[in-house]
Amino acid sequence: DIHIPYHHKKALEIALYLMVEFKPDTIYLGGDIVDFYAVSSWLTDPTERKLNLELEELRKFLARLRQMFPKQKIFYHQGNHEERLIKYIYKKADALAPLLRYDLSIKNLFFLDKFSIEYVDGIFKIGKLYHLHGHERKFSGQVIHIALNILRWLQRPFVCGHFHRFNSFIQREVDGSLKGGWVSGTFLELKSMPTPYEKIDTNQFGFLKISYDEDGYFFVEPVIFIPVNQNSFLVKINGEILKF
Repeated sequence: DIHIPYHHKKALEIALYLMVEFKPDTIYLGGDIVDFYAVSSWLTDPTERKLNLELEELRKFLARLRQMFPKQKIFYHQGNHEERLIKYIYKKADALAPLLRYDLSIKNLFFLDKFSIEYVDGIFKIGKLYHLHGHERKFSGQVIHIALNILRWLQRPFVCGHFHRFNSFIQREVDGSLKGGWVSGTFLELKSMPTPYEKIDTNQFGFLKISYDEDGYFFVEPVIFIPVNQNSFLVKINGEILKF
């Protein structure tokens, strides 16, 4: 949930630095990597609808990510913000709908083939852990205990984003096995938006670090950015608290 180009620049730089330190073999972009403000159904400022700029900034990020991690598998999961373009065309420009299979497809617009990034739409499984964006399950009103509610619905161990704040729930089954759900943070900086979605910013910066064994069992570690001030954060890594 980076929401390019309305992301916190310093926080994202810290995340990329930490990713280099972690030396991952797989990078999973869990959706809403681009905001697509220009085709939002929310109230938007018409003078700030810069679709080309959003796409350009997204492509620059993906190009840099591939350059930094040339051999890693990279997945891009479709979130509700990526779906904005599709819904906009369906509702307001349906004559262009056939182009969604070709020139206007997400894969083409994002240059995913060029960067050797695999696009994922729907629930995806790595090892014994299911990946989703989080918008697949619709909730009404303010969601409390996000991980528990999705776990009850999905009935599978999962990770997701979408809600912009960390949350987790682990339960023990009658056979002694454990089943859990983890919700990741975001890098969206609301105040950088022309018309923010909320007046009060309660977003939590950070991401999830996942370790697997050879049988697909996993350990999920939230990497939470604790703000010290606007451009300084504390991050706990391998038991050590670092200041950036």
